[in-house]
Amino acid sequence: MRDCRGRDHATAGPVAVAAIAGTVVTLLLATGCSAPVRPRATAPAPSRTVGTGSTPFRPGASGGTGTGDPAPSGCGHPAPAAVDRVVSFAVDPAAAEGQRTRTALVHVPAGYRPQSPHPVLLVYHGHGGNPAETAAGTGFRDLADRKGFFAVYPQGLPDGPDGPPMWASAGAVDHGIQELPAARSLLDTLAADYCIDAARIYATGISNGGGMANYLACRLADRITAVAPVVGNMYWPKDGGCQPTRAVSILDIHAVDDPVVSYQGSRADPAWMLPAVTDWLAGWAALDHCPTTPAVPVDTAALQVRQWTGCADGSAIVAYRVMGGHRWPPSLVGSPTASVIWDFLAGHRMPASTR
Repeated sequence: MRDCRGRDHATAGPVAVAAIAGTVVTLLLATGCSAPVRPRATAPAPSRTVGTGSTPFRPGASGGTGTGDPAPSGCGHPAPAAVDRVVSFAVDPAAAEGQRTRTALVHVPAGYRPQSPHPVLLVYHGHGGNPAETAAGTGFRDLADRKGFFAVYPQGLPDGPDGPPMWASAGAVDHGIQELPAARSLLDTLAADYCIDAARIYATGISNGGGMANYLACRLADRITAVAPVVGNMYWPKDGGCQPTRAVSILDIHAVDDPVVSYQGSRADPAWMLPAVTDWLAGWAALDHCPTTPAVPVDTAALQVRQWTGCADGSAIVAYRVMGGHRWPPSLVGSPTASVIWDFLAGHRMPASTR
């Protein structure tokens, strides 16, 4: 178990408290930030500078060292002989605890065709986890074979000297690790080696990895199409706040009885305040220009489902409030959790205007 600064909750993160007053949601982006992001009536045109607060943001200008230029295409390259491969990608040693490369386990889907672009799902392990365990425990490997997508399991860096693997998903506040340029480098490497569909790149993860999925939605929306965090702690990034360059579709799964990442949030540490899941969702609904009140098609003691539709650019938010504690639930509404996640994510494509 980790504390609310991310020592198993998910990741480190800034003060981020969503306050709801009437129908207006004010979302604080970072500690000491007085300029909130407010709901906008309509989605801004992709070519314009958008956002409120002291620092505007532009599509394609999210954090990281990537240039935003398309990576060399791997389409047409011979199909790999191995189904599961460990892929290395370059990183800056100063941003990766001295390492020059990082790794990810890549599952190439059965029947992979190098001439046809395939979707990618990044699956982030929890604190102390690893790609092999995550691949075995989430069920995406077999699903990838049936649905024809790459299941990619990145490896986190140590949480300090000799510490367990983790994700610094709130910016370079944990050991100087920078996850955004690493994620860009991984995606560039995949695009160079395989035939990848840049309009269908998704992310999910559990606990610390769920926080990582949220971080990518906040800060790498020019590359990540939609995300699905599972029992993650959703701190808002310290490296500029949660400023997505476009509306991002989100499926969230969280247990109301989670003893590690409280559904109600935590204010125990003023420097690392964890927003309640309901406030975090309300903040994202504002960022995605969704209707204020979600539909609630299922509402029982064991399961509640809330849906925000009609959001900007065809985006949507779906939230599953479940029972079962801090774990990857085996199923949702009678289907395997991996299938529910994939069906939601696969229904969204990156708008052509943002690529």
